[in-house]
Amino acid sequence: MNAWQLRNSQGSIVTSTSAIAGTKVFTNAVNQQAWLSSKRLAPVNPHHTYEVTGSFRRPTTTGSAGGIYLAVLLYDGAKAELTGDGTWWFYPVAGASLADTAWHTYSARFGAGT
Repeated sequence: MNAWQLRNSQGSIVTSTSAIAGTKVFTNAVNQQAWLSSKRLAPVNPHHTYEVTGSFRRPTTTGSAGGIYLAVLLYDGAKAELTGDGTWWFYPVAGASLADTAWHTYSARFGAGT
């Protein structure tokens, strides 16, 4: 969780005994859409293939499931965000809803050959 930042909304990093990716997880505030992003930009080589992965879960099944979006943003050489479709460049997951409290992991590959 050290390489992530909250871009928009409210939430916090909490300790979890059920985290599949370690002991720290991000939890968004009630009725808030959390937008997390990496603090580090990764240099991209057009001849390489990259993978993005995110693990998500609902703490309870009370209330709306909302939706999960896993997105990859691209930046130009001057570190200005490329708009792609007007907001994001690539959506490996868009609008997925979780019906239970189990962990769900989504991943996608992008780059050369995809």
